[in-house]
Amino acid sequence: MRIFSPLFFIFVPAICFCQNNFKPGFTVNNIGDTLQGYLKEDIEANLMKNITFRKDNLSSTEQILSVKDIMAFGFEKGNVFERIHYTNPADQKEYEHFARYLVKGYYKLYSFNKNDRRYFVIAGENNTYLLYDDELTNLGEMKEKGNYRNQLLFLSAKCGNLKNKIENLSYDEMEVLNYMNLLNNCLSPGYLNEILYKKPVTKIHIYAFAGGIPLGDSYELTGRIMLRFMIPSSDEKTSLNIGLNFMRHYKTDQVDVYYAGNKKTEHVRTDIISLPLSIQHNFTKGIIQPYFDAGISFDYKKGSGSLNFYNNTIDKPETKFGIGFTAAAGFECFVSKKLMIKADWRYELLLHFPSV
Repeated sequence: MRIFSPLFFIFVPAICFCQNNFKPGFTVNNIGDTLQGYLKEDIEANLMKNITFRKDNLSSTEQILSVKDIMAFGFEKGNVFERIHYTNPADQKEYEHFARYLVKGYYKLYSFNKNDRRYFVIAGENNTYLLYDDELTNLGEMKEKGNYRNQLLFLSAKCGNLKNKIENLSYDEMEVLNYMNLLNNCLSPGYLNEILYKKPVTKIHIYAFAGGIPLGDSYELTGRIMLRFMIPSSDEKTSLNIGLNFMRHYKTDQVDVYYAGNKKTEHVRTDIISLPLSIQHNFTKGIIQPYFDAGISFDYKKGSGSLNFYNNTIDKPETKFGIGFTAAAGFECFVSKKLMIKADWRYELLLHFPSV
């Protein structure tokens, strides 16, 4: 069979978004001097340990700065991170690392995520308090009792109206920081009390992909234009994908119909146009990134070429509209910041051939 389209599309993938991870920002050294430059955007768990700094965006010289080198850093129009020091009551050990600066005032409020668990640190002039929620086992049993309500109740002793809110206060970043702002205004209304928290920016990447694979007389064609939504500060390996997808699945097969031994070649072509909505997780961050993708799709399916009971080709195409399940496993190989080779094996209404 003459395969004209697949050969044109194979090895013609393109990715249309830039991956410049350095953003304008600043650092504050241990004597209080501020240095402007560019900071590498990263997930919060990594920013707790250190920050990668460039003096200008074109420079290849990078500095990795830890709590030994600087006392704070921040992104332009973004969040500020400061060095914190506290004692964990669970093990009585002292810890020091960077944390996101949420509230400025009589009490400072910080937040960080460790081992998929959210913590808050409240820093006053003389004392520092670590706040945490209940920790449960996979079976729902209590592993560690949270302390955030008791700590806030202690700090709110002079603010009777606020104390009544604590019982219904959820362990949520926005609720805790709003409560701390109210507490600061109660304890010291003349102090410069301010919320510094900035909502994480969602990145929207656009990529176009075209490919396929010939398998003798069978082949697979695919083309996609997708929007990829990511929050780099939370998880730079997981994204929400939505877009427009076209797939053509062409298969030849020897089928046995009507009576045993009567075989005839069946040429089945299935065209699928869909609007997929899926979650994709890339398992690594390097040049080659294996991934798994799963979600739902709104599909239009058109199929033709199958044989009926009498060995005759069904000429009238079969068309269907509906909602289906989609899943794929594959890898993305980043040739450059704007170009990748993508290969996957996908299920969407049917099990497709692997495509490149």
